[in-house]
Amino acid sequence: MDKVVVYTTQWCGACKSALPQIRAVANRLGMRTEVVDLDRCPVNMRSACDAVAFVPHIEYNGREVSLEQLESMARKS
Repeated sequence: MDKVVVYTTQWCGACKSALPQIRAVANRLGMRTEVVDLDRCPVNMRSACDAVAFVPHIEYNGREVSLEQLESMARKS
């Protein structure tokens, strides 16, 4: 199953405001959403967390995308 991974932090206001919209778009695309808190990154995702330069950071099947790109995919489906 396709998935959207959103990297966030507890202190990120933009993350908190964007997350509901990201989840809604992922749901329209039939994808599950996984949220990863960079401050509590699981050991098995450490290298992925270390590669994140900004938050919120959105990945679709391992590829960085913007919310606008996700929304465009939803409009096309």
